[in-house]
Amino acid sequence: MDKIKIKKIKSILDGHLKAFDFEDRLNNDPVYYPHRYYKSEDVQAAAFIASCLAYGKMSQFFAVIGGVLERLEAADKSSVYEALLNFDSREGLMDGINYRFNKSLDIEIFLEAAGAAFKKYGPPAAIIEKEYRREDANIMPAASAFVKKILAAAEEISMRKHSLPLQAGVSQLAPDPDKNSTCKRLCMFLRWLTRGPDKIDFGIIKKIPPSKLIIPLDTHIYRIAGMLGLTGRRDQSLKTAVEITESLKLLDPHDPVKYDFAICHIGISGLCKKGSEGKNCKNCPLDEICKKKII
Repeated sequence: MDKIKIKKIKSILDGHLKAFDFEDRLNNDPVYYPHRYYKSEDVQAAAFIASCLAYGKMSQFFAVIGGVLERLEAADKSSVYEALLNFDSREGLMDGINYRFNKSLDIEIFLEAAGAAFKKYGPPAAIIEKEYRREDANIMPAASAFVKKILAAAEEISMRKHSLPLQAGVSQLAPDPDKNSTCKRLCMFLRWLTRGPDKIDFGIIKKIPPSKLIIPLDTHIYRIAGMLGLTGRRDQSLKTAVEITESLKLLDPHDPVKYDFAICHIGISGLCKKGSEGKNCKNCPLDEICKKKII
């Protein structure tokens, strides 16, 4: 992008951020769940659970996330994080909670594995910070190491307690960046913990700069970023997410992913629906810089 176009896009997006009602949209985003907690470890545990289950229809996964957290809260009155650490003694706690690709046993094994990893290595932020290297181009190598610890624990638990190899319904909850996944949910979790603190993100991870984050690439970001000229790629891949992030770095090299929530919710809110591009532009704050067509 040339300097004039960059300046124009930055001006419009910064204005959108300034006017955006973050608190109004909070209840329509999975980050709502970690905002219910105050202790750092509980925020991290709830954020991890919410992000891992945040796929499919929002109305459906909201109910599942709420159900999982409710049972963890009932199991340990003091702390969701502590409930995870002691999950190995709570067999059957997730009975009846099934969601799309994930059976109740998958969810149970995954939560027990997360608790085992956190007990051994510390809470998520501590693990990710320890795995991070300054020379890394972005946060994903550290994130991959984090995921591998949880999946290794899940594999051990699956075989030892259930005589099963690691099931797809377990590994699907935390895709490994090394396996060419878009890792939208993982990138969202990393944004929550690394950016801020502000009205949305928590700023718990201190040793990794927000410039190392990758934008969580869902269908809304993919469509709208394409119409804004932030990517020319035609696939929803991690490479596309990186390209969009690099474009946003031209607007803010220190905190490119700050635009994610506000852009994404133009789609989530229904203001710019898939298949209706160009039909509601007069009400869109990005109208002036949008191509108004699907890439």
